Amino acid sequence: MLPIHFYALYEGIREVFTSAGIPVEFAPQIEHYWIDRGEAGWIERRRELRAVAHAELDAKAKAAKLAIDRSEADVVTELLAVTMADEAKGRLEAMPSVNELLVAPSVAELESAAEISRRSQRGRF
Repeated sequence: MLPIHFYALYEGIREVFTSAGIPVEFAPQIEHYWIDRGEAGWIERRRELRAVAHAELDAKAKAAKLAIDRSEADVVTELLAVTMADEAKGRLEAMPSVNELLVAPSVAELESAAEISRRSQRGRF
C-alpha cells in the first residue's frame, strides 16, 4: 500500500484539473512502482554498461599484452647481450630500450586527442 501523502498528492492534482475545467482523464497521473532490477532493468542502461565493461576489458588486455611484450623484449635483449662481443654490447647499450620507445602519453596529449576525436565526430574538423 502506498503512503498517504502519495494519494494526497494525486488527489491534489485531480482537484486542480477539475477546478480548471479539464476532465480528470486528461490530468497527469503519478505512478508508483517497484523495479526489481534497478537501473539495470532498462535495456539502454544495460547496453551502456556492457559497452563500458567491454572497453575496460579491452584496455586491460592491451595493457597486459604490452607488459608481456616489454618483458619479453628485455629478456631477449639480456640473452643477446650475454652472447655478444664487447663492441656489439656497446651498440646494444646505445639503442633505446622498449620502455624509452613506448612512453605513456601525458594527460594533456590524451585530452588533445579526445578533443580532436570529438570534433571529427561532429564533422567540424
